Amino acid sequence: MRNLRGDATDMFRKVAERTLVIHSQDYMAVSAEEGRLLASTITGARLVLLPSCSHYFPTDSELAKRASDAITQFSTGNL
Repeated sequence: MRNLRGDATDMFRKVAERTLVIHSQDYMAVSAEEGRLLASTITGARLVLLPSCSHYFPTDSELAKRASDAITQFSTGNL
């Protein structure tokens, strides 16, 4: 998890809370592999990849619903 600001791997390994990583699978500036790496670095994290090219929360109604559903499922312990 190294970038221009340094390596944050040790910091992410210390996260002790349930974590949901929502990431775009088609965003070229930050690849889906980075989302997978982040989720694998945080113990027990769940990963949801959305078919999107955006770095921001989706505004497309279908993608927004998928993200919202993932958040709801995660928060109720079903993901």
